[in-house]
Amino acid sequence: MTSDAPAPGLGAFIDGNMEPILQEWEAFAHALMPLAELDRAALRDHAEEMLRAVVDDMRAPQSEQQRADKAQGLRSDNMPQLTRAAQAHAVSRFGDEFTMDQLVAEFRAIRASVLKQWAVGRGKTDEAVEELMRFNEAIDQALSISIARYSVKLDESRALILGVLAHDLRNPLHALSIGLHYIVRNESTDANSTKAAARALKSVDRMDGLIRDLLDFTLVRLGPGLPVTPQPENLALICARTVDEVEASHPGRRLRCRIAEPVHGEWDPKRISQMLVNLLTNALQHGDPHGEVTLALAATPTEVRLDVHNQGPAIPEARRATLFQPLTHAALDARAGVARSSGLGLGLYIACQIATAHGGSVKVASTDAEGTTFTVRMPRHAAPPCG
Repeated sequence: MTSDAPAPGLGAFIDGNMEPILQEWEAFAHALMPLAELDRAALRDHAEEMLRAVVDDMRAPQSEQQRADKAQGLRSDNMPQLTRAAQAHAVSRFGDEFTMDQLVAEFRAIRASVLKQWAVGRGKTDEAVEELMRFNEAIDQALSISIARYSVKLDESRALILGVLAHDLRNPLHALSIGLHYIVRNESTDANSTKAAARALKSVDRMDGLIRDLLDFTLVRLGPGLPVTPQPENLALICARTVDEVEASHPGRRLRCRIAEPVHGEWDPKRISQMLVNLLTNALQHGDPHGEVTLALAATPTEVRLDVHNQGPAIPEARRATLFQPLTHAALDARAGVARSSGLGLGLYIACQIATAHGGSVKVASTDAEGTTFTVRMPRHAAPPCG
C-alpha cells in the first residue's frame, strides 16, 4: 500500500537523516586525508553544528536583500551560529593540514550528498525548489566564511614564519658586520683587503635593510600596525641627516634637501628616517639616473609636509593603483624580467605604514612633464593616548 503523505521538506529531511549525512561527510573527509590519524570526531568536526544552523536558517524568515547578502558572503552577522561553526571548522582543518582545495571540496561534497539523498523518489514541487534555493544560499555562506577564516590563518602562519626567520638572521649578520668593521679599521690590513671588506660591509647593510623590512612587514600583518615612539624632535635635522646617509651610499647621484628653518614636533626619529630612506632610495632607483632627487619640508602650525621628487617618466596609472601594496611590484618585475627593481618590494608599503602610524598619509603624483612626487603629510604633535 502506497502512502499519500507528502515527502518531507529539505529541512525536515536533514533533521531526520543527520546520521547518514554525517557518515558521508566523515567518509569523504577520510578520503581527502587517508594517511592522517584523525578519529571520527575530527573527521566530522563541526559538520553537524553547521548543518543544524543551515536548517534553522532555512526555516527563519528573510528578506530578498538578506538572501542576496548571504549568497554573496557579505553578511556573516545574520547567521552567528553558522559563522562560529564555519570559522572553527576552518581553523581545525588548517591545524589538520588540509589544503584550501580540500576544504572547499568538503562543502561541495556535503551539498551534493544531501541533495542526492533528498531527491531520491521525490517530485519537483515549487516548495521543493524554494527549499533547495535556501539550502544552497546557506551552504554558500558557510563556504565563504570558512574560506575567509582559513585564508587569515594561512596569512598569519606565513607572516610568523617570515618574522622568525628575519629575527634569527639578524644575529649572525650582526656578528659578520662587527668582523668586517674590525678588518676595515685595522691598520695592519692591506689596501686590497680593506677594499674587499668595505664592499662586503655595503652588502651587509643591504641585507640588514631587507631583514628590517621583512620584520616590519610581519609586525603589520600580525598586529595593529608598526610601533612608533614619538618624542620631541627637529624634523629638519632628521631630514638633513637622512639625505646625507642616502647620498653617501649612492656616490655619483645628486640629492638636495630643501629646508628653510627648524621644524619642531613629536615624531619617532628612527621610523621617520626609515620612511625617508625608503622614499629617497625608491626615487633614486626608479627616477632619471642623471637627474636630481630632492627632499622638501614645509610646515603649518599643525601639520608637516614632506615632498620627495625625482625626474623621469611617469609611473603608469595601473601601477600607481597598487603602489603601496606589499610585494606586488617585486613579483610583477620578476615575472616581466625587469632587473632594475631590487629588494622585496616592501619599501613604499613600509613608508606608508610609518606615516599611518604617525597619524599621516602618503600620496603620489606622477606625470611625464613634472616627474614623480611622493607627498607625506603628518601632524606635528602625537595624538594623546586613548583612555
